[in-house]
Amino acid sequence: MLSSNAGVNNGGDPTLNNHHTHQQQHNGGAANNNIAHMQPHGHTQQDHHHLHTQPSHHSHHHSRQDEEKARLRAEQRAKDIAKNQEHIFYSTRYYDDVWEYRHVSLPKPIARHVPNELMTEEEWRSLGVKQSQGWEHYMIHSPEPHVLLFKREKDYQIKYLNAPPPKP
Repeated sequence: MLSSNAGVNNGGDPTLNNHHTHQQQHNGGAANNNIAHMQPHGHTQQDHHHLHTQPSHHSHHHSRQDEEKARLRAEQRAKDIAKNQEHIFYSTRYYDDVWEYRHVSLPKPIARHVPNELMTEEEWRSLGVKQSQGWEHYMIHSPEPHVLLFKREKDYQIKYLNAPPPKP
């Protein structure tokens, strides 16, 4: 019986190592490339290949439905942003020794399109948020996901854009 799974790339999934070790136990401790490896649901590798290479009208139908749902979501997102963009609230800036901060409150029709993760500049701008350069979405405040928290290096515009200091 092998206790080491050296060389097995499991992508961080320990169940994959256990499955590989289980196969080795049944094969006298060695992985034999000539046998059919078992896949989930008791299918052999050959069965698994056969099951997923046959044309399926059912999965094609789901794909069209998924595409249609994605198209409708994108249309609704665009409508929500266009209709509510003027209701986005931008706080005044506040500072510490290193950073300049502000928060941006999104109206609910736009906020429902915010992902549950920090956004890139391209992502938050695509929601209709308009700010000068250098702002970074740096924190999510779980109780208020519609409030986006931004920071940028203090005096960013003076240092990098040769712009006059921002008005408070």
